[in-house]
Amino acid sequence: MNTSRLALPAENGPERWSWPIIPDHYDTAVEVRPAEAVAVSELGVRNLRRLKDHDPSAVGWRVIHRLLVPLEAVNAALDSPPTPHRRRAMLDVIAVLLTRCAETGRTFWGWTPQEWIHLLGRNQSEFHEHAPGWVNDEVRPYLAAHAYLLGSFNEFHRLGSFQRLTLSWRVFGRGLVTSEIARIRAVLASWGYQLGRDDYTLLPMVVCQLLLLNRSPHLEDLDPRCSTGSGARRCWPAHSATPCTPHSGRLPNSDSVILRSPSPAASRHGRPAARRRGNNGSIAGTPPLRSLRASAAPCAPPSSGWAGG
Repeated sequence: MNTSRLALPAENGPERWSWPIIPDHYDTAVEVRPAEAVAVSELGVRNLRRLKDHDPSAVGWRVIHRLLVPLEAVNAALDSPPTPHRRRAMLDVIAVLLTRCAETGRTFWGWTPQEWIHLLGRNQSEFHEHAPGWVNDEVRPYLAAHAYLLGSFNEFHRLGSFQRLTLSWRVFGRGLVTSEIARIRAVLASWGYQLGRDDYTLLPMVVCQLLLLNRSPHLEDLDPRCSTGSGARRCWPAHSATPCTPHSGRLPNSDSVILRSPSPAASRHGRPAARRRGNNGSIAGTPPLRSLRASAAPCAPPSSGWAGG
């Protein structure tokens, strides 16, 4: 077997991405204060959505300042096309979250994954069942970004057919995500795999799933300890007390295998030639393609001290 490390091309371009929302910079008290609930109610939908004739000087804005600031910070950190309907969706997300805080009496800082799922819905139809009537389809992807950055929500496998690529673009930046995917494509293309072709759509979905679970867009941050063992399956957040460490050679995946380069023998179609299959169903000497598919659930840390969301 010809085992080799995943030698990725050098990373060039943008500076390293860092988590944009630091809870210590905000008032993260979970209980909504009575004055805040009253202010949300008195501001009303027109103000909360900041429609054309809203009142930016209303007293209520000052009362809910501590809730508004982190929501605005998330929107400011997103890589979103500057179009009117995208801007409308981003404003409406804030209105939805403020309304939900007032309804539940709890701020988004303390919401459980199940509470985020209730708000996001397991599909678009279920999302509209729980959302106000004025919310349109564009709001849900931005709501997922807020859940991810504010609540460390990563159970995207419970949201149905959800666009992880688009979410990754929004959160990490389209240019950075595209460049990281291109680095992997270059390696796979050199091995003769179709996954390395620009028109092969599976790879971006898989890579984005891994990046989101690992809470970092940088391939060097993928943690070799991530695996699908018999225990609970989670990934170590990049901003946790035990951050992910750079490592080349092993990618977290459904089989936790080291990617293996194929032998020089290849078929006329440019793919590695068929050889004896191993116990895991892969062709000996080649990276099992199913190992490149991200598991639906996150990966497992090596110990039980994980404190992520």
